[in-house]
Amino acid sequence: MKTIENTRIDKAEYKRIMTNRINEVLESEKGTDFNALIFKGYIEKNGANNLVLSLNQEGHRVITPYGTRKWLTTDIREWVLREENQKNINKDLADIVITMINYTGKASFEQRLFRSMKKVFKL
Repeated sequence: MKTIENTRIDKAEYKRIMTNRINEVLESEKGTDFNALIFKGYIEKNGANNLVLSLNQEGHRVITPYGTRKWLTTDIREWVLREENQKNINKDLADIVITMINYTGKASFEQRLFRSMKKVFKL
């Protein structure tokens, strides 16, 4: 009989599985507007505050009471939820982004990403 101890994955293994999973989803989304805007330079760059900046640079005006340091804003949530911005989008990816945006607290981009993936993929 398997014990609970034996069924636990260590942190590194979990991180590897999650990273592969998000990369698969992002790979399948290459070339879509959604991927270009929401994940623009994210993983290469360094975190959540790039979303407001990159949306502004792309000409999507995003006004937030926090300037550019927060992406936990109704503006971005509404932008993501608007149907015309979700054409030809992998539903899982849309759900992950929406879940990430809705997380409160000071979690890092990576923590939010993993937490959202865990919820969406029911891992």
